[in-house]
Amino acid sequence: MRPSVRKFRTLGLLAMMMCGLPPAVAQAQYPFTTLYSFNVYPDGQYPWAPLIIDSSGALYGTTFYGGSFGYGTVFKLTPGGAGWTETVLHSFSVFFC
Repeated sequence: MRPSVRKFRTLGLLAMMMCGLPPAVAQAQYPFTTLYSFNVYPDGQYPWAPLIIDSSGALYGTTFYGGSFGYGTVFKLTPGGAGWTETVLHSFSVFFC
């Protein structure tokens, strides 16, 4: 690949990452289990970035779309006997990119 093409692709990937656009999704190497299915409004759509786990086993993350204003959310997933419960901690009201 020519250096100019490589540089262009690298810049394009960086631009997508900075604006929150997902690059092509790679095939999973491990089996995954769906913990929660998002419904766009009011709980978000397209989970984004790695999840964070706390000492009680709750997971925290963000979504790219959805929420009360349509610009994404910060959410918490809490494990329970009947599955996982989602709580929206914040709905973004402005698109930053």
